Amino acid sequence: MKQPTRPTRIKIGSIDYPVRWEVEINDDRGRSLYGQLRHVPNDEVVMSAGAPLIRQRESFLHELIHAIDDRLDLALKEKVVGQLSVGLFETMLDNMKLMKWILGL
Repeated sequence: MKQPTRPTRIKIGSIDYPVRWEVEINDDRGRSLYGQLRHVPNDEVVMSAGAPLIRQRESFLHELIHAIDDRLDLALKEKVVGQLSVGLFETMLDNMKLMKWILGL
């Protein structure tokens, strides 16, 4: 089966985030990251193209939760974002029929 194309944009509320894929990304301390939601200089999602595909997908969901958190001003702690992203990702992977039903596919 052909793999879906990586996303290049994601719209959350009124913000249209470009998605940039880099071989490797680091935080401001030089630590490697799988993904990062950035606001300066522009709103964007930056993802590590060098990470394993399963990690790219889970990390993308993680960054989407951060973006939703920002949009709705939920003030979620990083631990909660991590727990939500893992729990949602595992549930989606294990229940494809449910996901198709939710999305109306």
